[in-house]
Amino acid sequence: MPPSLPRKRFQVHLSTAIIQMFAAGGLIWANVVPTYTTKDIHFDYLAATVKLIQKSYGWPLIATKSFKVDNDVATNVGPARYDTFTAAAHMSVDPDGVSEYTSYYNIALNILIALLLLAITWSLCERWIAYRASRHTRST
Repeated sequence: MPPSLPRKRFQVHLSTAIIQMFAAGGLIWANVVPTYTTKDIHFDYLAATVKLIQKSYGWPLIATKSFKVDNDVATNVGPARYDTFTAAAHMSVDPDGVSEYTSYYNIALNILIALLLLAITWSLCERWIAYRASRHTRST
């Protein structure tokens, strides 16, 4: 009985690896670059408009977000009304006016979506290479 051939390892074409590297870089960039949103909320009982600045991270789902209350408004409203605002907005705000929230569920979904996109990229690249190779062998 002849000796068995060594198993073929998982192989990827160089062009597929380069395209996946760019795709992974794009996914990392989309998840690391912050998105800023500003909201003006008017409270009649406070007789003030509060400016919230939201900084969020994550793509396609927001994984981490932090709210910052504009300090000018916080000092103009006064400490008693400021506490009323934070209670009304259901926010636990630090003395420096920052509230943070992290969703581990969204982080897990973002990782799964990124892996799925990389698998789709790998599949499409390898199929395209196989299609072009079969076209080349038929023409010769």
